[in-house]
Amino acid sequence: MVGTELNLKIQQAPDAVVGSRTVPVFQYAANIEDRVCSFRSVMNFGFFQRSTTKFYECHGEVWMDESGIILRISKALELSGPWFRWWGVMTYGWLEKDGTQYLVPVTTTTPRTAANSNSVPQSRLLNHIQNP
Repeated sequence: MVGTELNLKIQQAPDAVVGSRTVPVFQYAANIEDRVCSFRSVMNFGFFQRSTTKFYECHGEVWMDESGIILRISKALELSGPWFRWWGVMTYGWLEKDGTQYLVPVTTTTPRTAANSNSVPQSRLLNHIQNP
């Protein structure tokens, strides 16, 4: 089950088709008062740092396979301040190490838009699972 301990508002969305597979999609949402979605801002001044953590409204989707394993998570935050829109998508895959399989992040994309800018900086991690 997705998010049962966090009291998220969850509803099943129409299924998605990935390749030839149909995967169930769940949408979730949380209010500021739920204190589920936080964003930490860090300002580095050379000799010291200042960080602030705030909670925001958020929403997103979770895609799962037929056995309930998470394949993809998306999250969008409604931020205030200089980064007024932020969202991220993470996909997962299997890593085998010493005969044990682990579900690990494979790709992540986090574009964000500055309030006074037309630019969209982007961070991306792609296929960090490498076979020897």
